[in-house]
Amino acid sequence: MLTPAARATVRLNEVMYDPAGADGGREFVELYNAGAEPVCLDDLRLQFANGAVGDVWQGRWTGSPFDTLAPGGFFLVVDQGWQGVTPNAVASLGLQNGPDAVRLSLDGDVLDLLGYGALATVALYEGLPHPGATGGGSLARRPDGHDTDRNDADWNILAEPTPGAPNYPAFGLEITSFRAEPASQTGPGGVVDLTLGFVASGLSALPAGEVFLVDGAGAELAAVWCERLAPDAAGEADFVWSPTRRGVTALYLSWPLAEPGGDSLVVSVGRYMSGLPSLALTEVMAAPSAGSCEWIEVLAADVAPVELGDFALCDADGEPRSLPPRLLAPGERVVLVQSSASFATWWEGLQGSGDVWPCPVVAPHHYALELPGAWPTLNNTPPADRDFADRVHLLDGAGTVLDHATVGWAGAEVPSGRSLERSGLIPAGHDLMLWRACTAAVGSTPGCENALEASAPVDRPLAVTGGEGGSGVLFVFQLYAREGAWHLEIYDLTGRRVRDLGGDALGAGPRRVSWDGLDDQGREISPEAMIALLTVTGADGARLRRHKVLIVAGNGIGP
Repeated sequence: MLTPAARATVRLNEVMYDPAGADGGREFVELYNAGAEPVCLDDLRLQFANGAVGDVWQGRWTGSPFDTLAPGGFFLVVDQGWQGVTPNAVASLGLQNGPDAVRLSLDGDVLDLLGYGALATVALYEGLPHPGATGGGSLARRPDGHDTDRNDADWNILAEPTPGAPNYPAFGLEITSFRAEPASQTGPGGVVDLTLGFVASGLSALPAGEVFLVDGAGAELAAVWCERLAPDAAGEADFVWSPTRRGVTALYLSWPLAEPGGDSLVVSVGRYMSGLPSLALTEVMAAPSAGSCEWIEVLAADVAPVELGDFALCDADGEPRSLPPRLLAPGERVVLVQSSASFATWWEGLQGSGDVWPCPVVAPHHYALELPGAWPTLNNTPPADRDFADRVHLLDGAGTVLDHATVGWAGAEVPSGRSLERSGLIPAGHDLMLWRACTAAVGSTPGCENALEASAPVDRPLAVTGGEGGSGVLFVFQLYAREGAWHLEIYDLTGRRVRDLGGDALGAGPRRVSWDGLDDQGREISPEAMIALLTVTGADGARLRRHKVLIVAGNGIGP
């Protein structure tokens, strides 16, 4: 039997009434002894009240002469079917999700009481009721046994319940944000800016000093100075790190608690990918032309088959969307589309318009897949809080960013009807070097090799070959750094222009331009010598260079 002095020391300490998933077998009530002497729990009663009924209490568990609670110790009462840590007692708890209450009583006296939810009956709470826990968290006192007779102030939501153990450690750190720029890297050697947000979740302040970013083996990757962090205070640390190995690196924050070489608090902060993943982003259509839709192309970049369903996509502001199941052969491309119907209509319209496709024509039903669920709609203008419009993230099953593409970086315009292409799979540094606007005449290359992946010959500034399928003429050339635009025209030997093949102002990168042998009026030109004239200008419009090539219309390459 509890002595009169002991009655004031036994308290409710942690209550789990709404666990994740089914409640049965997962509910628990933890008791705590705040006194200096052990207490016998004989005839102590744990009771429950339904808030919808009022001050009507139902017994859930009664202590026996053999139940003892040590000073500073915990006594765990769990629900039938419990599979967690070893309990002190098992009962049919049947706690409800609120508004409800639990209490400890002995001989008709209430020793402790917790009310949660929008309770209307004063007898079901102390001070004010706690609003309640959600998302599988428990209600827990901080620190253990702390009691001011106010449920709203004495109890906190504990995201990771601690049945039979202290609710909060002496030193704790909760990571609240993880931001990496760039979000992933195609290869080691680049610099990553990591920004970590955190809150001191322990009962004691974290001391000022140098804190470290470490990997899973404890190797130091970077260090910064952090000021003293009081309990519940928030902080932020900015690390500069250069990955030296390919693959996913597990990252941890190590905060020394004493002198150098002493104990440290180590918490997981996230994972970072450096290197080419087995599935890579290769093309993004963020600003489709009228009648089309947004789409994202991915490539199986490994030497082994890749299961598409093992990955997910998200934009900068949205939740991950799982990709549809499909086994991709090495080198196979798939286009994930916002709308299969819109994509097919757009593709068929291009084929019927006479525009020359930059690669062998394959019907979209062979490579286009509609993404299940809501599409991650891409912004084309930057919000006020960042300097890019949007970002596509390719994730693994653990939520690690394996690859990314940035849309509208640093104020760059997102051209309508023209995709953003990856210039190659090899490491290329910053997004501005790795991703650029598609240079194909039709504006994009879904389902086939990117225009930016095509290599211009190094020995000729304007190369001419036969067109796809042996018909027409294909011009291949390269724009270099500080070159902004190009224009290609066909002239006869009298100097009369017979065909304007257009151009673009997309900056550096390879170009592949097809000519079908027709003039500007769509008439076939009889076989005779023609001159192709390429003009390259800078970003300011000033002409930088010109190149001429003699060709024979209708017969391919001329001398």
